[in-house]
Amino acid sequence: MIGTTKKREKREFNYQPRFYNKTDEDIKKQKILNSENTNVDFADRFHQKINEKRTNKKASNRKLLIMLAILFMLLYILLH
Repeated sequence: MIGTTKKREKREFNYQPRFYNKTDEDIKKQKILNSENTNVDFADRFHQKINEKRTNKKASNRKLLIMLAILFMLLYILLH
């Protein structure tokens, strides 16, 4: 093992899902958002709601940080 200069071959990830179709998934997502189809899987609706809550939470955190920064700037200006 010592002194060998042979490089390992790069491993590649060539997985292709069997049953995944991007257009079908996009259509299903739009149906969930528009609530057209009530027979959509519960798990899909659940994950969609979780993702919406995460994005809303991130947006509200950003707004809060911006407001705090503005308040600290105003306080600094008023005190000096």
